Amino acid sequence: MPSLKTALSITEFYEAPYDEIRAFNGQIHAGGILRTPTGSELLFADTYELTDTGIKVYRKVTVLANVDDLGFASKISFVMALSDNIRDYKFFAPANWYRQNEFTKP
Repeated sequence: MPSLKTALSITEFYEAPYDEIRAFNGQIHAGGILRTPTGSELLFADTYELTDTGIKVYRKVTVLANVDDLGFASKISFVMALSDNIRDYKFFAPANWYRQNEFTKP
């Protein structure tokens, strides 16, 4: 999520999950509050929208409380959900497994 520039000019990185996710008018709205150990609070609100060519993401960050921090930057990261089932993944590992092993010889 954001990186904060502290009062000592040190960059600290923090992450926070969404507190709420809802669908509305063909969009997904998600948001939460990041609370730092020093007491700063950042409200973040993301909107996801399908377009003809992909996904458009809008982000709004509001500083609710600032405790001696000098500034912040925000980022959005996407990661693949974890699974214990190998069939949930498509990966290439020669001689190991590919697309449910459908092309391997008996």
